Amino acid sequence: MRHAVVAAALCAASALSHAGTAYLTLTPTSPTTVAPGGTVSFTVEFNRWQEQSSSDTAGGEPSPDLGFQEWFQYGYAYFDESLVTLDLQLASTAGHGVSLLLTPNAVPGTDFTRLWDVTLSFAQAGHYTVQASALADIFTARRSGQTVAYRECVGFDNSVQCTTWTPVDQVFEDTAETLPLQAVSAALAVQVVPEPATAALWLLGLAGLGRAYRRSAQAMATGTRGASAHISS
Repeated sequence: MRHAVVAAALCAASALSHAGTAYLTLTPTSPTTVAPGGTVSFTVEFNRWQEQSSSDTAGGEPSPDLGFQEWFQYGYAYFDESLVTLDLQLASTAGHGVSLLLTPNAVPGTDFTRLWDVTLSFAQAGHYTVQASALADIFTARRSGQTVAYRECVGFDNSVQCTTWTPVDQVFEDTAETLPLQAVSAALAVQVVPEPATAALWLLGLAGLGRAYRRSAQAMATGTRGASAHISS
């Protein structure tokens, strides 16, 4: 039988920062042992810290000196990453699932958290496994380089005359790409048990079958003994 699914609203919440690692938790918010037709509610929480780093260096201008001079003016290195898409999924061994696709536009250097409230209805008795999973696309950008200036100085009338600095920009890395994050998942068990009245009816039915079986067995045994006595006489 198909299972009804009700998805509730999303909300953001703060959580501990875990640099570059995604965390997914699946928490029941109602009892996980229910009668057939009962519902179980869950909260799925996804958390990931968006890494960001940068470094800048600068060098002081050297004093005039004869010959060719080199001046390291500026160096930089940046790394940014952010969530582009986030696909949350919840499924059970009962055969029904639901998914939620988000476009977070998460800001680098921030802790991104989402809570997803879902309720599943279980129509039949049994043991079920409910599993949540998350897959995110991560945008990363890396940039590094430096600026170096050059000039030439010559001696003239007991002084040093230099040309104007000529800066040269050097780019070591400038890349940007979107890559999928390794999927993360969490699971828990749900038990659907018959109501006490239903269980009692089952027990009565089993007891009745047992009594009928015993009467049948006794009747067969009595008939066998009678036939044996008749033959021996």
